[in-house]
Amino acid sequence: MKAGLRIFILLISLAFFANDVAAQRKKFTQSFDEGMLVADLHTSTGLYRSKQFLTSRLPVFAGLEYGVRSDVGLGAFFGWNQRQFKDPGAPAYDVNYYYFGAKVSFHLTRWLNKSFMLKFNPHAVDTYINAWAGRQIASQVTFSSSGIDNQGSVNLIGGLLGVKMYTNYNVGFMVEAGVGPYGLLNLGICGKF
Repeated sequence: MKAGLRIFILLISLAFFANDVAAQRKKFTQSFDEGMLVADLHTSTGLYRSKQFLTSRLPVFAGLEYGVRSDVGLGAFFGWNQRQFKDPGAPAYDVNYYYFGAKVSFHLTRWLNKSFMLKFNPHAVDTYINAWAGRQIASQVTFSSSGIDNQGSVNLIGGLLGVKMYTNYNVGFMVEAGVGPYGLLNLGICGKF
């Protein structure tokens, strides 16, 4: 847990440093634009509950998205989560879950500003809908003499409605709601380059 917290703090620090360097190289006129690279680091609330479920570590997800048009982005995501289970009459065991996949995002800020009286700051607010598809792989160490990993995997699909709010030119916070790879609500930080 402490190692994960240290890695999370290091990644946040690197995002802020890299963001200052990137801001000196290129200035975009919108919160999302063609040719822009957006990176995020977030966690999610989970959906998994059962009688055997004991504890869960907050998942960690990282994503990248590239602007192929001013209102369309393509990207990828990766994630990890660990949960502890206990079957009746058996010892508790940890299962690691690994997530990866692709996403397509449709950025709505320009359209919303043209179509409705509600106006968002086009430099600071990015509203979007994304559709994603990916895979979840579950891995646990077996207690047999072979000592190999017992693995299972499943395909996942879903969609999210999100908002990225940039507090300075390139670094911000994100909130997404919908059906994500792990849960219903994602919270994190983001940076655009």
